[in-house]
Amino acid sequence: MYRKIFIVLIFIFILIVGAFLRFQGLDWDEEQHLHPDERFLTMVETSLLWPASIGEYMNESKSPLNPRNMGHSFFVYGSLPITIVKAAGLTLKYNDYNNIYLVGRALSGLFDIGSIVFLFLTARVLYRDNRIALLACFFLSTAVLPIQHSHFFVVDTFANFFTVATLYFLALFQTQGKLFNILMSGIFFGMAMACKISIFTMVFVIIIVVLYRVFIAEKDKKENKILKVINLLALSGFICFIVFRITVPDAFQGILTPAGRWLANLGQVRHMMNGDIDFPPGHQWTNRTPIIFPWINMVFWGMGIPLGLTVWIGWLIAGYRLYKKEYFHLIPWAWTIILFLHQSTQWVKTARYFLPIYPVLILLGAWFLISLWDRKVKRKLKSLKNNFISDLSTEKKSILSFLQRSVVTVLIFSVIIGTLLWAIAFSSIYRRPHTRIQATQWICENIPPGSTLSNEPWDDPLPLRIKGEDLFFTRYTGQEMKWYDNDTPEKLQKSLIWLDRTDYIILSSNRACDSIPRLPMRYPMTIKYYNSLFDGSLGFKKIAEFTSYPEIFGLKFPDDNAEEAFSVYDHPKVRIFKKTPFYNHEKALLILGNTNWDEIVLFTPKMATKAPTALFFSSTLWEKYKKEGTWSEIFKRSSIVNKIPVLIWVIVLEILGLISAPYLFVVCRNLPDRGYSIAKITGLLLAGWSIWLLASFHILSFNRTGIILVVFFIVIISLLLCIIKWRDFSTFWKRNKNLLLIEEGIFWIFFITFLMIRWANPDLWHPAMGGEKPMDFAYLNGVIKSSWFPPYNPWFSKGYLNYYYFGFVLIGTIIKVTGILPRIAYNLAIPTLFAMTATGAFGATLALINKDIKSIKGKDMAISLLGPLFVCVTGNLGEIKLIIQGLSILSDQAGKSLIPVVFKVFHGFILLLKGHTLPIRNEWWYWNATRVISYESSEAVPITEFPWFTYLYGDLHAHAMGLPLTIVVIVLIIAIIRSTRITPFLICFIALFTGALWPTNTWDVPTYSFLFFVALLIRYQGKEKNLYNIIKKSLFLWIITIITSYILYLPYHISYIPGYNSFELWRGSKTPLSDYLTIHGLFLFSIITALLIDFCYGKNHNKLIKFIKILLRKWHKLNRFIKLYDLLVKPSPIFHLYLIITFLFFLLGLIITVFINPLTGLSIWILILTVLLIFRPEPEPTWQMTITFAGIGVFLSCLVEYIVLKGDISRMNTVFKFYFQIWVLFGLASVKGLKLIIENSEKYVKYYRKLWLSLFIFLFILTMLYPLCSTRGKIRDRFDSTAGNTLDGMAYMNKSIYNIKDQEFSLLWDKLAIEWMEDNIKGSPVIAEINTTPDLYSWGNRYSIYTGLPCVIGWDWHQRQQRPLVSELVSKRIENIQYMYSTPEPEMAYKILYLYEVDYLIVGPLEKIYSTPEGIAKFEGMNGIYWDLLYKNPEVQIYKIKRDLKDLTPLVEPPPIPTPTPATDYFSLPPVDPFVGGQGKNPGNFNEPRDLVIDNQDNIYIVDFRNHRIQKFDSSGNFLKGWGEKGKNHKEFDDPSGIGINNKTGEILIADTWNHRVQKFDSSGNFLLSIEKDFYGPRDVAIDSEDNIYICDTGNSEIKKFNSSGKFLLSWGGHGEGTSELLNPWGIAVSKDNEIYITDCGQKKIKIFSSMGQFLREWNLSAYLEKNSEEMQICIEKEDIIVCDNINCIIMKFNKKGTLLKQLNVLTPTGVAVTSGGELIYSEHDYHRLKILLNWTHE
Repeated sequence: MYRKIFIVLIFIFILIVGAFLRFQGLDWDEEQHLHPDERFLTMVETSLLWPASIGEYMNESKSPLNPRNMGHSFFVYGSLPITIVKAAGLTLKYNDYNNIYLVGRALSGLFDIGSIVFLFLTARVLYRDNRIALLACFFLSTAVLPIQHSHFFVVDTFANFFTVATLYFLALFQTQGKLFNILMSGIFFGMAMACKISIFTMVFVIIIVVLYRVFIAEKDKKENKILKVINLLALSGFICFIVFRITVPDAFQGILTPAGRWLANLGQVRHMMNGDIDFPPGHQWTNRTPIIFPWINMVFWGMGIPLGLTVWIGWLIAGYRLYKKEYFHLIPWAWTIILFLHQSTQWVKTARYFLPIYPVLILLGAWFLISLWDRKVKRKLKSLKNNFISDLSTEKKSILSFLQRSVVTVLIFSVIIGTLLWAIAFSSIYRRPHTRIQATQWICENIPPGSTLSNEPWDDPLPLRIKGEDLFFTRYTGQEMKWYDNDTPEKLQKSLIWLDRTDYIILSSNRACDSIPRLPMRYPMTIKYYNSLFDGSLGFKKIAEFTSYPEIFGLKFPDDNAEEAFSVYDHPKVRIFKKTPFYNHEKALLILGNTNWDEIVLFTPKMATKAPTALFFSSTLWEKYKKEGTWSEIFKRSSIVNKIPVLIWVIVLEILGLISAPYLFVVCRNLPDRGYSIAKITGLLLAGWSIWLLASFHILSFNRTGIILVVFFIVIISLLLCIIKWRDFSTFWKRNKNLLLIEEGIFWIFFITFLMIRWANPDLWHPAMGGEKPMDFAYLNGVIKSSWFPPYNPWFSKGYLNYYYFGFVLIGTIIKVTGILPRIAYNLAIPTLFAMTATGAFGATLALINKDIKSIKGKDMAISLLGPLFVCVTGNLGEIKLIIQGLSILSDQAGKSLIPVVFKVFHGFILLLKGHTLPIRNEWWYWNATRVISYESSEAVPITEFPWFTYLYGDLHAHAMGLPLTIVVIVLIIAIIRSTRITPFLICFIALFTGALWPTNTWDVPTYSFLFFVALLIRYQGKEKNLYNIIKKSLFLWIITIITSYILYLPYHISYIPGYNSFELWRGSKTPLSDYLTIHGLFLFSIITALLIDFCYGKNHNKLIKFIKILLRKWHKLNRFIKLYDLLVKPSPIFHLYLIITFLFFLLGLIITVFINPLTGLSIWILILTVLLIFRPEPEPTWQMTITFAGIGVFLSCLVEYIVLKGDISRMNTVFKFYFQIWVLFGLASVKGLKLIIENSEKYVKYYRKLWLSLFIFLFILTMLYPLCSTRGKIRDRFDSTAGNTLDGMAYMNKSIYNIKDQEFSLLWDKLAIEWMEDNIKGSPVIAEINTTPDLYSWGNRYSIYTGLPCVIGWDWHQRQQRPLVSELVSKRIENIQYMYSTPEPEMAYKILYLYEVDYLIVGPLEKIYSTPEGIAKFEGMNGIYWDLLYKNPEVQIYKIKRDLKDLTPLVEPPPIPTPTPATDYFSLPPVDPFVGGQGKNPGNFNEPRDLVIDNQDNIYIVDFRNHRIQKFDSSGNFLKGWGEKGKNHKEFDDPSGIGINNKTGEILIADTWNHRVQKFDSSGNFLLSIEKDFYGPRDVAIDSEDNIYICDTGNSEIKKFNSSGKFLLSWGGHGEGTSELLNPWGIAVSKDNEIYITDCGQKKIKIFSSMGQFLREWNLSAYLEKNSEEMQICIEKEDIIVCDNINCIIMKFNKKGTLLKQLNVLTPTGVAVTSGGELIYSEHDYHRLKILLNWTHE
């Protein structure tokens, strides 16, 4: 009894301590409302009214408790705390702005005290120990972050209370299992979400607890556990929803429909949380490391170091004990990891988002300390009590034990005392005046009246009001210095004005000066401002500083490094600077103006986090790169190596194979060839990866010496392995030397085959069909010339290569160590990759077929030869399709165009025999078969490459270099399934090769990682019978391997920024089944046959297959069969569930085949068959793996019909990348399938065997037409057929004549100049050569391509793709380089060359064609002044740029800034008074007018937003007609926003925003059509010249295209920051040439797309828009574009190049249009009227 009273008294004392810490200094800001969130909530509370009835309360559109009905359209907080505080305020009569916040703070503290109570109850339930419960309560009562938030009127402590209550009832359910408890947890969970919707992740804890209770805690095996779980979760979820529906009525329209405004607000806050919206408070999250940053804030500040470290140690130990089945840790441990991982990986990682896990983390910390006490101290105390003398003598001998107990005691009390002291120290800030109040008093006392005081935005300006007096009106002049605006020359001018005007600069917190430097590429000028302000060089002196740090015993704890939310609101640092006589305008200009404006990157904080350096090297590192890579030091033209390059290359390959063979011998012990088939690529990877890793960390340079050292180390280990395993080596060689010789033979046969093809056509460029070899060769040279990694980008000087470059590293390793000229080595690399793929395919096939490594049959080796044949040699049936088309055309040419196609083909064949030639061009033979999928005219052609084409075409692309690596991964996966024991060496090799796919061809990673996981499942199936253990072991090993694979290539992952990293639904055309079979017909013929034979005649099947097989045979006796089966087999409910699922999928496949897409239906059927067959009672690893190959191939085939890479050109690359993988998987699977067919056909289907084999051989012959015909076509398709046969990829330049822009020139002169540069230029300096944009794939950038020297800018589109974050710099560089060559002004040209640090300038035939004669003349004219001529031949001059000119200062002074002229200077007449307007509902009145259009008769149609209608006026402003009202029916609207007009038909289209549709009317307002296509808040609509309709679907950040009848055609966009992505698109317009102009408010850009959705270009408007844009409309006037922005109150006119022509400041414009007479008409949103400006077109 006394014990209980004692516990109660201690608990009450803890509550008193907690209450004291929470309620002291409650009015800490003295009615100044200095917490911004609290200030907003106070404003909301003040505006709300109590509803008159329950019905009004539940009515979302009318409730006075709904903030959105009371003027607060953006409200994202939970409604329940607002309702509670409002009720309390009304009851206490504390309901106005200056006192209701105190009610909120008091309730915030009370609810936090309630959290302590529920934590006590939870601890008692879970741990049944009052000591743990009391200690946890003490820690929570003294934890700093809960104390801080109890002083704020915010929703977090309310949410915490209901969260801990939810956990309490979940704990009761976990221990007792009563239905009441799970229902109560649902009630409190609903209330928690009503306070803060982000608590939704608690649902996963509920699921985990229910699963634990049903499947682990309860032992009743008779009940249906799955059904019970579903029922419990359904009941809890239903109760939760009901509570949420009642407590958050503003979230619903009607009973169940989510409210549009609530959803829109959630969407906006989601974008803010994700970092998609660029606004100043979000800058602080730039480069904040996920997980680590919030963890540090929690440990150091939120809890204090003693408690913070304790709770996380407790969490780790509890996790281990949970693994050991101590399930009382389940709830606190699971909730911690779920919420922490979710919130800490978000963009916004503010400390208060982690408050919900403070109670459970503290509980684990208390448990840890009490457990430690019990283990080390309490046990010993009991022993001493029982046997004092004995233990005392023992104690004297056990000093270590005594020390342990002492340390534990000190530790526990240190945590307790340390936590209490940190709480007291922090609470001291509430016992002192707020720093801003102190600063205000100081300002009034020390700064003279009349002074100009400058403050920063997004902070409370100082001085604050004193007793209601606004000192900026009565005593001082205020100025806002908008440092968050982007650094531009315009901002420089403004900042100089700010600095000139101000007398004092006041920083009322560290918000701006701490967050802006996190974006150095965006704010270089502003960072200079802060640096010079703080060090005094700007001419300002700090005269006052006010701080209020946590303090105890005179010891202060500066917390400036804590996140803003912790340090800014209740105790910010305030600094005041005074202008001194040392300040002057010229000095400020010198400090701030010395900025490179062209290299400023206007990217968002999220983008800056992805690429802090904007994909640039630092200046120091760039200089280091430029000094390395001298071509003449790496390569010697006349050396013996380059006289016998093939022999040297072959020797190196053999060495690589031999040194890696011992490694593979150990790793692949269960493969027939012990991995020798992949030895050469393995050796190359070991060498390449080792030197790459060392060079990435700058330990060794990527040069010949470094490579030799690495290879030497690899050889040493290899020799050691040989010594250790010599006996095994010898035995293996004697038994399998024929196999190894066969594999060597395969490699060299395939190598020589493609060596001869490259010898016959070695050209590295072709003017029509050159592909992207120039880019590949440039990147290869860039990698070779780089001494460290990442390599520099030869097509973007000072930038590094942001691409899949690791394949170039592997090839470059051989080139660099041998010294073979790259233009020859390129043509050796292609055969090498091809031969490695073929040999690996042989090894993989043999491993699948062979059953006993000790007995390798000749038959197995013979069949395995089909592996390289199927994977590497065969083509698809597209070649026969081409031949048929050719024969048909041949017949047409002979005048037989009207006969049927079959007869045409026959007739064409006869003509062919008579000597006629097929009308097929050379390139069609190798090109057309890779483009066989039909597609819509609005789409890009899908690419369906396969290996023979890939290596024949010769582009050294990522997939070509990655293919041998994928084959190795397959071989190692097969080694996994064949192994008796998975060794660490095997796992390391899989990690090494799987990891290599990331930097070589990332597309391969998901497929082959999943293959590895399936292989582990198959492998463990043979060792384990328990499904749980199989999955657990497989998943654990898979995760470890994938993480290892990532870490092995970590330098690449750190530097690489993907341009496209998400997928979206594909809504375009689907692949016809006939086209699919044209591509994969041969393989599918074998695979499907093998699967059917296994299904029909196989023996090792699961019960489900057996049931289905018998069912198919006994279907006429169905009832009797089912009864008998139930009686004998007694199938479980799970069996019935599987049977139903199988039937439903079969039915789904049938429906899709008949009504939707036959390919998808066929894929579903094959997938059903593979899934059924892969699960077998007894493992058949190789066959199961083969089935997996087939299943994944079919799944990928289906996937690309519905999923596309976001930003892809239609689905071109998505199909290309996945079909390439499908080819390999099908090729290997078909060989294994063929073996099964041959082995079983004689036994089961002998009557059809010959027919089947005949058909298969026939198909095989048809596929072999491709390598035969395509090779002949490729060899003939040369730039210059007289160039001769060689391996020199530049030999074609000797005789080739190039024609461009109707001018011809010889390539020889460029070749001679290139070779001079190779031989004479030291290091890797920057060169300038003409950029031929928009002519891609031309002769442009030839010097950087063939020398590898970095040029200023390369191919436009490819650099945009590979540098998505700085795509605007790509355009700027192209523009500058083209201008530099064309301008006749040498000084301007020099400034551009100086800007990009150019050392050498090329003036050749191409420069002369693409530039002006005056521009070219300046180079010779200013020779010796700005540059010196170094080399000259009849057509090419190379100049060395002077870098030491002292009289030019091109970077100091900013370019002149066009100052916007007032409107009266723009137009001869001033604006006319509003001719229509005024707020109201009558005709001619408006309520927030929005968009408008003008028809051919100058009638005006305007969207009357809040009146939910459209109004029509004549050109004089007379009202003609109006239609619409609020509703959901036709001709009714809900906040319509945009309008478009078809001037040919007069039809009007309205973006009916919150009805999520577009309505079409005739000019009289008669309804015609409604377009509804998964819209979310469409804002605008436009029509092109072909009557196609473009809809700006703002909520989904997409543009959707329809024909005039409303049929969907295509869509593009998607939420993001890429070039083809959009952030809050608003307005849309279509030019006469059908270019689509879109206003992207989120990025402050105009984005221009083609009518097919292809990105064309973009303009950045940041320089013209001071504030963040929210609503930006657009229209087109003839050839010019007019944009209006209502937030920035501006109308701008641009030409098609994006040059600003006019600018006009007006009042809140939301719609704009121009009449035929040139008058500008615009709507004024806030003033509810139309205005007109005459003579808009007057210049």
